[in-house]
Amino acid sequence: MSRVAHSVVFALGAFGMVCAAGVSSNAAPVTVSIVAVVNGDIISNYDLDQHIALFAFTSGEPVTQEKLPEIRLQVLTSLEDEKIELQEAGRHKITVTNTEVDKAVQNLADDNHVSVEQMVANVTRAGVSVITFRANIAASLIWRKVVTARYPEALPGDLDVDAATENYLRDLRRDANVVRR
Repeated sequence: MSRVAHSVVFALGAFGMVCAAGVSSNAAPVTVSIVAVVNGDIISNYDLDQHIALFAFTSGEPVTQEKLPEIRLQVLTSLEDEKIELQEAGRHKITVTNTEVDKAVQNLADDNHVSVEQMVANVTRAGVSVITFRANIAASLIWRKVVTARYPEALPGDLDVDAATENYLRDLRRDANVVRR
C-alpha cells in the first residue's frame, strides 16, 4: 500500500474512532476530504477545522465569516509546517512520551490557573477534541527537541537561534512536496 493510501486509511480510521466515541446515530453524516498532502501525509478538512477551533480558543480571536479565509490559510500553512516538522523529527527518531505531554498539559493548566479537568472541558467546549489538543502539544514538544538537537548550545529566546530555526523550517518546506486540494 502506498504511503498516501496508508495515510488515508489511518486518518479515516482515526477519524471514525473519534466520531464513534461521541456521535449519536441521529447525527448528520460527516464528509472527510483531503485539503493537503505533505510528503505523503494527509491533512483532512477535519484536521483543519479542529485546528481552526484550536486557533480561536488559544488566540481568543473570533473566527468570523470575513476572517475565515485568511485564518483558514494561516492555519493550513501552520498544519503543513507541523507535518514537515514531525517528519523531520521522525528522520532523527525524536519523539515525546505521554508523560511529557501530560506534564505540558499540567503546566499549561497551571499557567492558566485552572485544573487539567477544567482545561480539557474548556478545550472541548471550544470544539476541539482532546486528541487534537494533545497532538498539538506533542508536536510543539517534538519540534522543540529537534531544534535543541540541532542547536545544542542555544538558549531559549536566542534571536540568532530563532532566525536559524526559521531558516531551517523554510529549507525543509522548500524541499517538501506539499499539494493543496
